[in-house]
Amino acid sequence: MSDIYGTDLAQTANQDWQTTATADVATVSGPTNLVQALQRRTSTRVGALFYAPSYGNPIYDLLSLPINDDWVSNAETAGQTCLLGDPRVASAQVTVTPNPEARTVSVYYSWTDLNGNTGQFSQEVPVSV
Repeated sequence: MSDIYGTDLAQTANQDWQTTATADVATVSGPTNLVQALQRRTSTRVGALFYAPSYGNPIYDLLSLPINDDWVSNAETAGQTCLLGDPRVASAQVTVTPNPEARTVSVYYSWTDLNGNTGQFSQEVPVSV
């Protein structure tokens, strides 16, 4: 099995760089690198990076639209498209649950990578007014 994961700079939950005990910049490798990359991808609006205009999560473009069953289906498809934009991801499932009282949308992401490993995480996304 080849290393499809690579190595990147390690980030905190706030996407700040992590450092080591010796004040070096920490790195992340293996499946953990894929998780970090997918969390960054799903947290970025499409078009936010001038050098990669198609990178990001199209769900953000839907957040100001009326939320109904069609919206949920479109948001789930957008989330799958986002995950599948990473060439290391073989398949993806996304479940979107609106939370009207909290004015948020819960998004649950799960995937299988090219090596057959699976992963998942969730995000709470605020809904625009």
